[in-house]
Order: sequence, then structure tokens, then C-alpha cells
Amino acid sequence: MNKRAMTMAGALLLGGLMLAGCSDAPSVAPSSASPTPTPTPTKTAVTTQDEAIAAANEVALEFFRIWDEVTLSEDPTDVSPMEEVARDAALDTVQNIQNSDAEAGITITKGGTKWSLLDGQSFASESTFAGEKVPFGAVTLFGCADYSDTVGKDAAGEEVPPLGPWKDQLTLAYWPDEERWYVTGFDTLQDESDECAP
Repeated sequence: MNKRAMTMAGALLLGGLMLAGCSDAPSVAPSSASPTPTPTPTKTAVTTQDEAIAAANEVALEFFRIWDEVTLSEDPTDVSPMEEVARDAALDTVQNIQNSDAEAGITITKGGTKWSLLDGQSFASESTFAGEKVPFGAVTLFGCADYSDTVGKDAAGEEVPPLGPWKDQLTLAYWPDEERWYVTGFDTLQDESDECAP
């Protein structure tokens, strides 16, 4: 069982993993029946959906890399290094999973996550940051998280084999004031996904 799989059921019971957010976070602009002033578009580092997906995916790769480092560290419940790439619900989800593993006596002894996008499923949309439109400023990624190299031990010291790969959804947003992307939501959509089968 992999580090995400070991506690995913508990994490999913928390509910609303993808819905939490901060008031200053970029968001997809809601539709409105009444006319509203058109905000001035904010420049981003990308000009197309494909560029936005590619840029967001680079951050997703870092998200999993840093998460692996946190998991293998002396204190896997200290998720502060994740703040470099994650905010809002995504950061809360990581913290909840790490806490659940620690409370269950599960430790990850080696391994890492391999992340790959599923073809043609990810997309980008306009977001709003501080009242300004951000073209392609919100990205939803669909991909496979492969934990087959991850090895853990339970509280009795027995080895827990990895599971997966899993189909995951990551949401990312662009912060214009920092000129960078953050993962803002993380969720497992399908355990042992056929789409992600080797």
C-alpha cells in the first residue's frame, strides 16, 4: 500500500478537499446575468492552454517530489516545505494524510512518486486575481500517480506493499503578484485506475 493509498480513505472522508480556499486566492470567474465592468486582463507567463498545462504540470511534478521528501524526512508531519508549491485545500490534504499515517504508525522507508498526465483530459481556464482577469490562470490536471517504488512499514514493523497507480486530479492557480503557479487542490478520483494501468 502506498503512502497516499494507506490513508486516502480517511482523507476522502474529510470531504470538501477541493473546495477549501483563501479569499486572496485566484478563482474561476463566476458567470453573472447582470452586466459587470470588464477587468483589465493580467499578463501571465503563458498565452495558450497548452502552455498553461505544461507550466502547471512542472509544478505538479515538484509537488510530488517535495511530498516524497517530506514523507521520507525525520518528521513527515511537518509539511511546511510543501508551501513552496501548494496552498489551500491541497496543503490541507497533504497535512491530513501525513497526520493519519503518523497516527496509524505507518512509515515510508523508501521510494518515490512517478506522475504522468493522461492525454487530452487536462484543461485551462480564465481565473480572477484581486479583481483582475488572468487568462489561462486556472488549470485542472488529470494524471496517474504511480507509487510502485514506495515501500512502507506498519506499526508492527510489517512491510506494506504499494498499490496503484491511482488517477488523480490536481487543480492549480497562477498568482500574478508572485508570477508563479501553486497546487490548490488534490484528489484521488479512482483507486487502481484502469486508465493508469501499466
